[in-house]
Amino acid sequence: MIKSKTYRYLISAALCLCGVIFIGCQKAGTGKIIAKVNNDIITEAEFVKVLPGGFASDSIEQSQRHALLDDMITKLLFAQDAKRLGLDKDVDLMLERDQKTILIQALYDDVVTKNVKIGKKEIDAAKKLLMTEVHVKVIVVTDENTAKMASDELKKGVVFDSVAKMYSQDQSGQQGGDVGFIPMFYLDEQSRKEVEKMKPGEISEPIKGKEDYKIINFIEKRNNPSTKDIQENTKKMVEQQKSQELATAYLAKMDKRLVYNPEGLRVFYKPVDSITTADGEIWVVKKDIKKVVYAKNLLHVAKEFPASLDTLMRSYSIKRAVEEDLLYEDALERKLDKKPEILSELNKRKADLLYEKYYLNEITQKTTVSDTEIMDYFKVHKDEYAKSKLSEVEPIIRNQIFSNKRQAMFQTIVNNLKSQAKIEINEKLLMSAGKSKVKKNVKTGGK
Repeated sequence: MIKSKTYRYLISAALCLCGVIFIGCQKAGTGKIIAKVNNDIITEAEFVKVLPGGFASDSIEQSQRHALLDDMITKLLFAQDAKRLGLDKDVDLMLERDQKTILIQALYDDVVTKNVKIGKKEIDAAKKLLMTEVHVKVIVVTDENTAKMASDELKKGVVFDSVAKMYSQDQSGQQGGDVGFIPMFYLDEQSRKEVEKMKPGEISEPIKGKEDYKIINFIEKRNNPSTKDIQENTKKMVEQQKSQELATAYLAKMDKRLVYNPEGLRVFYKPVDSITTADGEIWVVKKDIKKVVYAKNLLHVAKEFPASLDTLMRSYSIKRAVEEDLLYEDALERKLDKKPEILSELNKRKADLLYEKYYLNEITQKTTVSDTEIMDYFKVHKDEYAKSKLSEVEPIIRNQIFSNKRQAMFQTIVNNLKSQAKIEINEKLLMSAGKSKVKKNVKTGGK
């Protein structure tokens, strides 16, 4: 009834990416330079991103601005030293994984976001549909024969609720197909046209949709009381609907490009350790008819399966991996990996990974705490632990000493790197970054 097709892997990848935070540097030519750190730069745009409140940064004190920039410089110095130590080789595999995610996000933007164009007529039409609600019951099935059988039962006089419980594959089936009041906006086009012709109490013939068949029992119509919310959110709702339609259409085309081999999928029903060399030569999927993917090419996916995973989920996971690869290949085909903003994003992500790797290797793993240090600490702080035995508080003391030593080592390394680095800061730009954008937006009425 309500459009049920999700963005699936395309949109899920895009949403997952929203949680990734990128910290690092861009190459020259990407905006005003707020700081130079050896051969790398930090741009004004990057700095504005870390300001609390984004562009609304007039209230950020001078000391806070310096502290934020100092943190960015430190992370950049760590990344630079990590490269000197050859740690960049260790992060390449992680970066390859992140590159796939970033490019699938870019593909989503290329296929969906930039193509969502909403006019005033569409918004006005959507408002009318949102302001009208209908109470309906629905039977949803996936094939024409089942739809006909359900329709025949209704024509014989069987109660709609009973037929819905017997045939409907929608979640509402267990409630007799009752989905309550919903705005007309959320009905698919075929169902909406049918409902507009119906009178209360009438039951439709099976309605063929893009993915299923529906039978509708129209109960009543009313005005939506939440008119204020509708006025404020209509444009966003229409954009979301358009985005879903574009993503669904793209994914439908992608599905037609993939042909799965049931025998190949069954290879992964058994534990990965028992998959033989012969099994590995069975083809699992053909992409665009030309490219064949064999079971051996998907063993890395199977190795992640928990032993308890059922066969349905195993097939789903394999198909998901195949589809994600196809999305990635499409992104490369569109040369999205060559776009300046993508290259910049990958540079930032690599800097972030280098910082994390450097911190782990050069600080965390080199920070040790001896039993003697724990004993000495316990003696010095005996008043604090007067009622406790050393064995009881040993983990707490160890963690405290470890934390103190790690912080001290961190500061020592920072001081050393800064003393050897060539750092230039544009103080004037540092103090004004973000402020001009606020004034400009106020003047032009921008958001």
